[in-house]
This record gives sequence, C-alpha cells and structure tokens, in this order.
Amino acid sequence: MSDASENVQPTAAVPPKKKAPLWLKVGAPVLAAVVAIGAFFGVRGIFDSLGGQSKQAQIEAAVDPALVTAEVLEGIVGPGLCAQAATRSVLDQDIAMRYTYVVESTGDTYDLEFTKEYC
Repeated sequence: MSDASENVQPTAAVPPKKKAPLWLKVGAPVLAAVVAIGAFFGVRGIFDSLGGQSKQAQIEAAVDPALVTAEVLEGIVGPGLCAQAATRSVLDQDIAMRYTYVVESTGDTYDLEFTKEYC
C-alpha cells in the first residue's frame, strides 16, 4: 500500500510581489489630474474662440443705452412670449413670467412681469 504523502508534488516557493515605487503611486494620480484639468481648459478655450461674441455682447454693442426703457423692452419681449404656444400654456396656468434686464453701462435695472392678461 502506498502512502498518500508520496503523491504530493513539491511546489516552488512563490516569490513575493514587488511593491510599486512611491513616486508611481503618487505620480500617476497627479499626472491624471493635471491632464484632466488641461483638457478641460483646452476644450473650453477652443469653444470660446469658435463661439464669437455672446448675444448680450452683440446687443450691447448695437443698442444705445439711453434708448432702453421698460416700455421698449416690454414691446420686444412680450409679443414673442405671446406668440409661442409653450409660453402661452405657462401663462394660461396663471403663472407670471418675470424678467430682469440690467444695462451694465448705465447700471439701470428693468423688471418686467408678463401674465396671461398681457397676451
């Protein structure tokens, strides 16, 4: 009869795992963060350069601030609100729509409120 210990194969010693150096543990996340931040600002810069002036900047360049009044703004904004079905639906639910316009060059503020009675 054979002994069970005769069938056991000797195993080789497993070498210990090498630890990653500290500079790699710290450097990889830092490098990833720097690349992510650089990509964010790079993409943002590209979009800003391709976009041109904002609508507000275009309007401010084309409009004389002395001509801006609450009545002028109401005459511009109101008809557009009444013409859109989605806006009319909101106004028909007795929800007022309020707008505040600030003319940066003069500091004037105009508060407008539109209700379903306006339309």
